[in-house]
Amino acid sequence: MKQTRLNRGLSQIQAAEEIGIHPSTLSRVERGKSMDKNTRSLLSKWLRREY
Repeated sequence: MKQTRLNRGLSQIQAAEEIGIHPSTLSRVERGKSMDKNTRSLLSKWLRREY
């Protein structure tokens, strides 16, 4: 997750805005913490997007 964000040249705040989640949620995910079903769905869609 973090590597993808960095490859896209985005800060956590920018990526969180694109994904539709709070920056602190993205930070927790990048540290390996669990996430709810909605967050997982939003992240999955974001990761599949072409840049």
